[in-house]
Amino acid sequence: MESPVPGLMRSLAALDGILRKAETYCAQEGLDPRVMLEARLAATMKPMTHQIRLACNAATELVARLAMDETASIEGAYATFADLHSSVERARAFIGSVPKSAFAMANERVISVVFDEEEVDCSAHRYLTEYAIPNFYFAMTTTYAILRNRGVPVNKKDFLGVGGA
Repeated sequence: MESPVPGLMRSLAALDGILRKAETYCAQEGLDPRVMLEARLAATMKPMTHQIRLACNAATELVARLAMDETASIEGAYATFADLHSSVERARAFIGSVPKSAFAMANERVISVVFDEEEVDCSAHRYLTEYAIPNFYFAMTTTYAILRNRGVPVNKKDFLGVGGA
């Protein structure tokens, strides 16, 4: 299996970039950052801070489970922009520390995941494509949508982390 690290590294850097734009936007507009940090798309959804926690943990767990057959998470505070930047950086440091060669045996792994409250054993490929990557991008996309909805000037290039955005 090829390493998912390069794509995750770019996406986490892009996530940090859109958070920086949100932080700048709050300062320029005189907005209380806590309002942005606790924003959500719908009342029943988790706030932006939780989406960042999900993204960081989805990325680290994905890499740990595929490369090392272990679990990992980024613990700590998720209450301020500084906390969020730190969490993204710790996630990037963790996944960046895993060598490409660690994924050589990933296809041999059977990974247990919970789908709709039922534990299911699945192949590494199924785990990656049907669970881990969708969960990561759900949290990243939700964060992006929250920020767009709140007026932060982010765009597709910012989300993709391309073009020096």
